[in-house]
Amino acid sequence: MKSVWEINATYFCPIVGICMTTDEQRTILAKAKIDSSQMSEYRVHEYIVEQLQKKTPLALRVTKFINTKFKNEISGFKSLLVAEWMAYIDLNISIDNLPFIIWLSAVYFDIEEKDNFVLYSKIHMLLHEAIHNQKIIKRSLKNLNLLNNKYEDRNCKLSKLIQEEKKINKTIKKELAFINYKYEKIQKKYRQKKVLKPVMALDRHNTKLKQKVKNSSVLIEELRAENKELKSQNIKLSNDVKLLEYDFNESINKGAFKKCDIACSKNPHAICPKKILLVGGMEHLIAFYGPLIKSKGCDFEYHNGNFKKGEESLKKKIKKSDYILCSVDNNSHAACLAVKKYCKNMNIRFKMLKTFSVSSIRRTMDDILVS
Repeated sequence: MKSVWEINATYFCPIVGICMTTDEQRTILAKAKIDSSQMSEYRVHEYIVEQLQKKTPLALRVTKFINTKFKNEISGFKSLLVAEWMAYIDLNISIDNLPFIIWLSAVYFDIEEKDNFVLYSKIHMLLHEAIHNQKIIKRSLKNLNLLNNKYEDRNCKLSKLIQEEKKINKTIKKELAFINYKYEKIQKKYRQKKVLKPVMALDRHNTKLKQKVKNSSVLIEELRAENKELKSQNIKLSNDVKLLEYDFNESINKGAFKKCDIACSKNPHAICPKKILLVGGMEHLIAFYGPLIKSKGCDFEYHNGNFKKGEESLKKKIKKSDYILCSVDNNSHAACLAVKKYCKNMNIRFKMLKTFSVSSIRRTMDDILVS
């Protein structure tokens, strides 16, 4: 194990910026009785980097803190040879394990300059890939939030309309109660005199008002049903947002970032263009299916699996496509059978997917491009 001030100079900045959070950096300064309240985040980072380059109390404190933070990883890997350690990095480096890889490489292994350069290159490209994927997810989340806001606005307007209808219904009921009172009074007065015409007219008016109340009640029930449906759609949309966030976090945690190779540095997804047809799935996620497939260099086509206009439209789209992805859980049974039949007859490759989530489509596209 080397002292932190004896390590390769390229590691000082990553150790502070990646192995420690900004809160941890300020906490260490506070324990060292150094006031950082007037320092910016960058100045805190810069100050600790300066202190690590020589034997200082702060350098010793940082060493003790990081060794404690990664004690399990240190005990598991410090006995490896340098070649074994570099082989582990080559196979397993990801955003999740990047902090302890940097610390062990800098302090516990005597890595040659060329290997330091390789490791630094991997870290550099991994961070670029993470930033790129984060931008894509942020744009997707923004679109979902816009849709969610749209449904919330409709729900608000519908609630106001229901309140107005309730007020109208209440007024009508009051009028009806008053007319019933007048009706009973007139009927009692003229029953003895056998003057029935005013009573009959009032009875007809009363019948019309009752029908009006009934119609208003039906309208209120319809508005309530629509309100319930909109709330259900809002819940489903919120679940889609959570699913997208979960897919993004899973992509980071499971090391879904691809290594950058010199041969593909200009275009990591350079392939012969293919036309991919998606059949079925969740229509409100089309805005994410398309950009994902196009980002792999392929053309995108979609069919919802609905046969109201017959099978001919699906058959034409299959005939023009190179690869068919068919949803099983969000699709009609007839559509699934038609896809299998036409693809086998036309000798076109296809795949039946249990789920049409964004992460499932991404993994399937990677398999298609490799094959």
